[in-house]
Amino acid sequence: MKTLIILTFAAVVSVGSFSLATERADAQSRSKTECTVREGVEFYRQRNYGQALRCWEETARHGNSAAQFNIARMYALGEGVPYNKMEAFKWMTIASRAGRPEATKVLPGLKKQMSPEEIADAEGRIRRFYTEGRR
Repeated sequence: MKTLIILTFAAVVSVGSFSLATERADAQSRSKTECTVREGVEFYRQRNYGQALRCWEETARHGNSAAQFNIARMYALGEGVPYNKMEAFKWMTIASRAGRPEATKVLPGLKKQMSPEEIADAEGRIRRFYTEGRR
């Protein structure tokens, strides 16, 4: 199953030239303790997945579609977090709704790999994200 998700990503973007989503408008208002999406990408490239995730979480919760897509990708591939289709689908859907075209392209492939129960679980997570303070 994990292989199918990886292939889904490869179908969207060629493997050799894949780059994580970044934002030019990375200068969103942020506290001094937060890091940027771009800094998260650098941590990711260094395989420091935990720090990359910490960089992306706060901006993702504030609507940054690049950070949302990157988190979804980590869950879909099990990089630095446990492999989790429901979390991957949740974050990919949120990123798609926020206008991230890569997420919109990947969503159908993720959904095909999920059972109706897993889809229902993911949709509940999405609802909670929007209703419970984006958590």
